[in-house]
Amino acid sequence: MTELAQSYAAIIKSEKQDDGTLKVYGKATDDSIDIDKQICDETWLKRAMPDWFTTGGNIREQHSNIAAGVATDYEWKADGHYITALVVDPVSVKKVESGVLKGFSIGIRSPRVIRDEKAANGRIIDGQIVEVSLVDRPANPNAKLMLAKAAESGELMAVPQLEIPSPADLAKRAGATPVAEDIVKDADPKEDAPAESVPDTSEPAAEDAPAAVEPAAET
Repeated sequence: MTELAQSYAAIIKSEKQDDGTLKVYGKATDDSIDIDKQICDETWLKRAMPDWFTTGGNIREQHSNIAAGVATDYEWKADGHYITALVVDPVSVKKVESGVLKGFSIGIRSPRVIRDEKAANGRIIDGQIVEVSLVDRPANPNAKLMLAKAAESGELMAVPQLEIPSPADLAKRAGATPVAEDIVKDADPKEDAPAESVPDTSEPAAEDAPAAVEPAAET
């Protein structure tokens, strides 16, 4: 299972083609604060978005395994990263035309999230963009920035949003003093459980005798 995150941006315009396909244009992502109070770092986006586009530019629907189309153009602007996508799946075309699918959302594999004063839920500074999806309106809970697990079939399954532990929390779990402010989001929710919740059934370790110190070799 691979950790993923999503970030939403709106579709600006669409254009029906003679063959029944649909071209849609809009901002795929930017570095503004998301509805879930999280930021995609612009320095990372400038690497990750072109990599996604040049390695396939795949367009899905609602972060599922539905291959809705493909990106035909990518453009960086001062206010964000814009794409043109050719939507070929007839059901996806109908949903865009009917106003059901209203925006783009990037899917990020293994996102690295650090604490940020501007964003309560952190800043994404690394990870691989593996798909861009057509999604419904951001007021819908499923369109918020969230974490998901990727099943072997490729379908993404939403899981509860993970909280970024504070340095004090990590120090308490490890029994040490925190030494850094950059906190990476846990990939496995089970590891978020406090250490006190797991009873210690191990036997006390025997105290090791001091190791003998051999004289240094002369050269």
